[in-house]
Amino acid sequence: MEDDPDVRHSYESLLAGKLRERLLTPRIDALKVSSEEVRALYEKNLSQNTRAAKARLALVYIKTEHKMSPERLAEAEKRIEEARQLVLALPAGTRGFGRVAIDYSEDQASRYKGGDAGWFDQGLTAYRWPAEVVSAGFALKANGEVSQVIKATNGLYLVSKLDTRDAVTTPLEQVQASLQRRLLTEKRQQTEVAFRQELRAPHRSSLFRRH
Repeated sequence: MEDDPDVRHSYESLLAGKLRERLLTPRIDALKVSSEEVRALYEKNLSQNTRAAKARLALVYIKTEHKMSPERLAEAEKRIEEARQLVLALPAGTRGFGRVAIDYSEDQASRYKGGDAGWFDQGLTAYRWPAEVVSAGFALKANGEVSQVIKATNGLYLVSKLDTRDAVTTPLEQVQASLQRRLLTEKRQQTEVAFRQELRAPHRSSLFRRH
């Protein structure tokens, strides 16, 4: 009977289960995660626990195309420069580009809100606005400051910074428990893999006999 493959397979499966209960379970129960390991993982993945700095930007946009005649392009450039001068003359306290956005901007979504295009995350580029326009907005030193004219592939822009939010890093204490669980899960998986490899090793029959 012991030479029968099915019998032997059943026998070894039974023994493997007993070994798992006798050897693997205590190993898993003994696993610990140190505070040093938690801190190391936290620092390694610090970017995942950091909310990017943000800026709320306002825009004035005049569309241009590469096939525009020199005369029409010059007209668009004159128009955006005119808009900038009007913006600089707006009364103190005007939010964004005020009436100038209504009169000059060709972006329908923002022109009636003073050009307010909403919040942008620093470092992200997946916006409908050209990256150089967003970057210019972040580069402005103070809220209310207005950029020079920006020439992008799809048009001419003015950008102003309405508000900012600093980057915020979640403290270790707030994510410590989840990091401990993550590390403990990884250690359990590694221990189980090592145990299965031990059972598959050439000396597994002697392992069965010892236990």
